[in-house]
Amino acid sequence: MVINIMEIKKEFSCLSKNVLCASKTINIDTSYQQTLESYLDDIYKIIKCSCHSYVTSCDVIEENVVISGKTKICLTYSNEENELLFAEFLEDFSEKINLDGVSSSAFASAVACDKYCSYRVINQRRIDVHTTFQIAYKVYDLQSTAVIDKCSSSKLNTVEVNEMSVENFVISRIDFEEEASLSASNDGIKRVIGFDTQIKLVDEKTVNDKIFIKASVCVTAIYTNNKNEIEKITHTFDVSKIFEVAGINDNSKCFVELFEGCLYLKAKSYSDNTNGKIEIYGDIYAAITVLDEVKRKIITDGYIAGYKTENKYSNYNCYANPTLYEKNAIEKFSIKAPQPIKKIDSLWVNTIQCTKKGDKLIASLCVCVIYENTNGEILHINASREMSYDLSNQSFLVLKACMNSFDFNIIDETTVSINVDFNIEGCTVNEYDLTVLSDIDCCEGLKNSPAVTLYFAKSQERLWDIAKKFSSDIQLIKSENDLNDDIIQSNKVIVIPGI
Repeated sequence: MVINIMEIKKEFSCLSKNVLCASKTINIDTSYQQTLESYLDDIYKIIKCSCHSYVTSCDVIEENVVISGKTKICLTYSNEENELLFAEFLEDFSEKINLDGVSSSAFASAVACDKYCSYRVINQRRIDVHTTFQIAYKVYDLQSTAVIDKCSSSKLNTVEVNEMSVENFVISRIDFEEEASLSASNDGIKRVIGFDTQIKLVDEKTVNDKIFIKASVCVTAIYTNNKNEIEKITHTFDVSKIFEVAGINDNSKCFVELFEGCLYLKAKSYSDNTNGKIEIYGDIYAAITVLDEVKRKIITDGYIAGYKTENKYSNYNCYANPTLYEKNAIEKFSIKAPQPIKKIDSLWVNTIQCTKKGDKLIASLCVCVIYENTNGEILHINASREMSYDLSNQSFLVLKACMNSFDFNIIDETTVSINVDFNIEGCTVNEYDLTVLSDIDCCEGLKNSPAVTLYFAKSQERLWDIAKKFSSDIQLIKSENDLNDDIIQSNKVIVIPGI
């Protein structure tokens, strides 16, 4: 039983931050049956079928993570006259994942990653499309730990910790409309038969609860001209928007990951069948992770000189010493075509995922190629590559990759060499458990405490531990022994003054 023999005044505070309480990657396998619109020709041969799934919202509702998104299916095919056509379909998806024991303050982040797409022709008007994609989600909840903040007549050991934690996550949409005009020497435009997109973050600025995002969007469209020949055009434009995001302040660091939403391209010919333009409209999405940096003074221990005390401690999970991680990666690899290559009509490389597995950082790349073989047939290749990098044993709060540039060369009749340049960015922290002082009570006064005690101190021993052990005072010990540091540098006998 604790007997308070002296009145001590105590003040408490609460160490609070959002901590990761759940993290998982789930696979989604879905099949769709799609029917061509009435104005489109029948399917004679499919050149390319691709699926792109993306998350449009992620919320924690009544102890469930509710993730919603869309899957866009793009189909390039030829009709019986060997003309190339393009069809696209849009489907919604929703996933509900049960959570146990989260508070009303919990929130979640989620991103989708395309993995696999296959198709089966049912008849000339219908196809069965099967797609597999992953959703990586994380759930954050508020962790609070009560600690002593002030205590009269006591000696308190304080450590300073610079912490970073995830404050918020939002997914927001940017809509746009653009036009890409063909050159005067162009032989007109018949129809768009496919496209690829690369999105880069150009600028971001934050003020209280707001973030300005500017992005560069590069769209490469392949189309057929009036002679039914395949050509391509690249159009780059900027989009920007100001988003309302709760939790952003002067100390916030925002990580913005941009990804393609739903894009539509429409060919417009001029009356004289020359030149023309392509209308581009749709949306891109910004996944915004808000990190908050806080400098904390945390009391880890305490005692009252001349008295026995009873202390209570708690564990506090600390995310200390945040460091921005940046890596520029330049890689070279090759892919093989199943048939001899006469001409490459389109080649595109995207980073689709960046994750940490053990002590390795894995960046996944997806390559899409449309080419003509020596018989003039149009063929398609999908390939993926994983790049692995050694990484020290650090915890990542956030991690992303962004493609800078790529180029390619045809090495031989079936081999394409690809050079890529991309950036990997993140924020690492030193994660550890810190013992903090949650309460302190005075039990009884020390009896027959000596005026002076000789103590054999060991190298690297803390003066705090010595002072607490003998219920003395650090400054008095320093003064009596002519010490400047809080840590004993070598084995030595020191004088411990009594109080």
